[in-house]
Amino acid sequence: MKRAAFILALMFPATAAADKMDETILVPGWSSAKLQKPKLKFQKKKLWNLAALPAYFFAETALHEGSHAVAAKARGAVNVSYKPYPHMESIGGGARGFFWGSVTYDDPLEGFSAVDEALVTIAPYITDTALFTASDLLLGYAVKPGSIPGLILWSAGMVAPLVNFAVNANGFGAANDFALFAKAAGINRYALLAMSDALVAVGIWRVIARGKEVLWDEVPERPSRVSFVPLFGQMNGAAVGYRF
Repeated sequence: MKRAAFILALMFPATAAADKMDETILVPGWSSAKLQKPKLKFQKKKLWNLAALPAYFFAETALHEGSHAVAAKARGAVNVSYKPYPHMESIGGGARGFFWGSVTYDDPLEGFSAVDEALVTIAPYITDTALFTASDLLLGYAVKPGSIPGLILWSAGMVAPLVNFAVNANGFGAANDFALFAKAAGINRYALLAMSDALVAVGIWRVIARGKEVLWDEVPERPSRVSFVPLFGQMNGAAVGYRF
């Protein structure tokens, strides 16, 4: 009598085949088995983060105006006034305007050079770029994206700086930072806009990529189970399939 032959087949999830999901695997004596792409589910419990949007906004405003103030002070400005909060302020001609935040200062006695003016106006966006890049790297190598710290880091360190950068880069008002920088640096405003929006496009891609890790979870697979499939033909026995 022939001994029954048993084939043990361990079916592991193939993470390396993420780009080739739904491929069919053919196992001798088995019906075909498919690798299904992991399902993602939005974590509704993280919607509480929307309540923190005002905090992210004011933190970004403080960082923005603080960057102007530090750069101005570093270039020799005097009487630097830093107001990282909503207020009314004189805009000349006896009129007053509303500001979410502002920095005022007096030029040093020797005056500001064009380089000084350019550095002071562009300082917040250098800060934004540095913060954005650091947050992206931290989420990739140090902070778990699905955790609460990961959610806060993504919101405050990536989304907020990107919004600040994008809104100001596409502004054309006389007091717009990018317009002032283009004038001080002698750069065509539309050339600067094209370069800035290229950076914004990269930023949007990174925010979406990290956002998938932060806001969505993989739906757990079905519980593990053992199944027996009889084999016929040239081999007698059974195939044992175990799903992890």
